[in-house]
Amino acid sequence: MAQMQLEIEKQLAKKSTLAEKVGIPGFVDGRRQKLNLQFLWERNLAQIQVLVNDLHTQIENYNEDLVHALIERDDLHMEQDSMLVDIEDLTRRAQEHATRMSSRGSKRSGKIK
Repeated sequence: MAQMQLEIEKQLAKKSTLAEKVGIPGFVDGRRQKLNLQFLWERNLAQIQVLVNDLHTQIENYNEDLVHALIERDDLHMEQDSMLVDIEDLTRRAQEHATRMSSRGSKRSGKIK
């Protein structure tokens, strides 16, 4: 959980330097500023293209991060499933052992009488 929080903070700290160089707002207080229609009308085609490219890059980065997070989640689920199977096996063995021990105890107590 702490690792996920660090990843989120790292994502928020990323800045789009090229877009910011051409006057496109970046992050304020850890959040991306929204672009309004007036802002876009005031930009030329090259600046808008930089913005589009920047957004595509961010989308690719978020997709890569998502894929890595999903792979990690799947690995953790498989590890959890493996541990649950191990726990079931150990529980079954413990129950069998307890049953054997109790049946031995009752046989021995029967011989003493």
